[in-house]
Amino acid sequence: MALHDYVEAASTAVFIASTVINVFFIYIVHTKTKQDIGNYKYVMICFAIGNIAYSLAEFISKPTIHIHRNSYMSISKSFIAKWKPWGFLSLCLFIAMYGANTAILALHFIYRYLIICRHDWIFLIERKRYIVMWIVLVFFWGFAYGLIALFCFGPTEQFYNYARGSVLERFNERIEDMSFFCVFIYDVIDGVVIINWLSCVGLSLVVTMMLCTFMVMAVTGWSMVVTLMRVTMSEKTRMLQTQLLKALIFQSLTWAIRKANHPIKLLKINANKALGLFFTTDSAHKPIITFLM
Repeated sequence: MALHDYVEAASTAVFIASTVINVFFIYIVHTKTKQDIGNYKYVMICFAIGNIAYSLAEFISKPTIHIHRNSYMSISKSFIAKWKPWGFLSLCLFIAMYGANTAILALHFIYRYLIICRHDWIFLIERKRYIVMWIVLVFFWGFAYGLIALFCFGPTEQFYNYARGSVLERFNERIEDMSFFCVFIYDVIDGVVIINWLSCVGLSLVVTMMLCTFMVMAVTGWSMVVTLMRVTMSEKTRMLQTQLLKALIFQSLTWAIRKANHPIKLLKINANKALGLFFTTDSAHKPIITFLM
């Protein structure tokens, strides 16, 4: 089988499995959950819907990773890829869905944190105007991820020249005919380091947003663990809240392992290359650094 066939089969299998599992999860949460958890079941349902939307975006775009030296490419291998710019836009949608899912996951932790640790702030998840605020925030977070991919990671003529040979060798296709986004931090030409500041800005924004959601989950998660250990409450309530917290942590880890493949590789590759740029070059032959607009 060719690479395209493997991508097609894997994408279809993941989409079908994710849809079936999440639809079943929505049914269970909606019909079988106890009244004790209140509106939290709607947060869980929203997360399941977000998972389905993410899987659908992945199914439509069928992203494939290609790494060439100090650059990262996410290439659409979908049927839509041959119709520009729709292939590129489908990848931006895929990244937007990833961002929205991270926001919903962080919202899980915020909800549980308010229930367990800040009961006097419970109005933040009960009053309609605040519920609308959370919904808008989730859409904004995903929209921001998509815009970063759209405006900061779009292919350029410089990148075409940079990765043309590598892409042709692996995919046997002209790079100009492919739909992809790329993170291209710098290139070295005749001893001159040419830095692509737009990719740097985009990568910095993505890193910052990922760290923000991670910190929200880490801080609220730790606060909940401490509160459940120290605060006096009925055994039934403690058991319920502990079970919900364990389920949330398990759900978060499962989601992160399955879906963070693209962003983690993106960060790892470019962080290593950025550090290597400044720490592995001999000081006597430090290249001149210029910036590209």
